[in-house]
Amino acid sequence: MKRKIFVASILALASAGMSVTAFGQDADPVLEAYAAAYDLTYEEARDRLILMDSGTLAELHDQLKRDPSFAGMRIVHKPTLKLIIYAKGNAVRLATKASVSIPVEAVDVPRSLSELQAAAGSVTRSLQAAGARFEIDIEPGTGTIIVYTEDDAAAKNVLGEDTSRKLPFLKLVKSAKRAEPTATFIGGQRVSGSRECTSGFTVYRTSNPSQRGVVTAGHCGTTSVRVNNVLFNQPVSRMYSGDYDQMWFTASGHTWTNTIYTGQSIPATISIQATYDPIVGALLCKYGRASGQTCGEITSTNAGVTNPDNGTVGYYYRVRNLTPNQPMTINGDSGGPVFGTSGVAFGIVHGRGSGQFVNDMYFMPAHRFSAIGASVLTTP
Repeated sequence: MKRKIFVASILALASAGMSVTAFGQDADPVLEAYAAAYDLTYEEARDRLILMDSGTLAELHDQLKRDPSFAGMRIVHKPTLKLIIYAKGNAVRLATKASVSIPVEAVDVPRSLSELQAAAGSVTRSLQAAGARFEIDIEPGTGTIIVYTEDDAAAKNVLGEDTSRKLPFLKLVKSAKRAEPTATFIGGQRVSGSRECTSGFTVYRTSNPSQRGVVTAGHCGTTSVRVNNVLFNQPVSRMYSGDYDQMWFTASGHTWTNTIYTGQSIPATISIQATYDPIVGALLCKYGRASGQTCGEITSTNAGVTNPDNGTVGYYYRVRNLTPNQPMTINGDSGGPVFGTSGVAFGIVHGRGSGQFVNDMYFMPAHRFSAIGASVLTTP
């Protein structure tokens, strides 16, 4: 009912000759998806998103993760909005450092994030050495590591009884399929290389801001690509291994802007104004030339997946679609922009989920662009 009132209000304004954007940020895709998914009015969704300021939460995360007891943070949206801070030991001590507008809950957990990451690294190396294909996830709230594999018995055999004794918090889950890159060979508005993909954000060379270009997923090609029928012969830099799936191209004689397509009619584009690292529970949308705009909620910032082309394991952010029983991304969306409310760049699409993760998307955070000498353009 609240969603119907929200849409009716917009239509009423439009019929009265007022633009939708005059109503505030009604056409913000993240706001609209949030209101619909959680049965909120426009005002409720808007006010909550203001409280969940990406910059403030990113700064808090950077501050708290320096503490050896820190285990993680996540936003919970129902039954009430709150921020949970996990820590090994006295979580209340860390929670007192949180100067945020959202109610904060402190939760003690059995293991710190650094302990979980070290254990996950050991498991990853063992499975990689045996040639196993798997995904691995860290869940700070329960202090567990979950390995998703097509052959759980074989994975258990590789890890052995000794690992099971040392890591009683390790869980093996049989999975139908693993995450797959979202490239395909179909037509449409696209990045056309050895695979079909989507362009991400406009970026600039960090050492020379006047040199601008476009970033997309590294698995979309190895040499030349066409973006909107413009041929780029060679990437400035490309990384497609482990935590990285990215490349960027540049050429002179073009006009570069800090805008992206949203996949909706109003606004058709938005300006990118900042980049932040989101936390678990944050809301976002992505645009891909194959599936258009979809919006979701981050469920993990430590989702380890196997690269299907070279067998390396990397950690990406996983997102669940806010629309039940619908995939967050499909083949052809790789490299597309992942963004938050108010024009915040979060990253680019890496892959899609399947099996129990059929609704999920994996994306690479934008801060990793620094490894290829690039930064997101946030000014015209």
